[in-house]
Amino acid sequence: MMMMVFAVMGGLVKKAQVRKFAQIEALGSHTEETLSAMKLVVSFAQEGLTIQKYDQICEQTRKIGDAAARL
Repeated sequence: MMMMVFAVMGGLVKKAQVRKFAQIEALGSHTEETLSAMKLVVSFAQEGLTIQKYDQICEQTRKIGDAAARL
């Protein structure tokens, strides 16, 4: 019985960690894209939109991290 509990909890923790790392990777790739295309972002006056998108990804990353930490 205990082995089943450990297996289920282990699966949940692993799934949460994979989801968390995927979100962190998405945040990093967005940051890298923005920094590498800074001239383009500035030339088309997209700073506000870029900041909004970054804030959304950061908030989503925080929520996923908090959910993973609760397990």
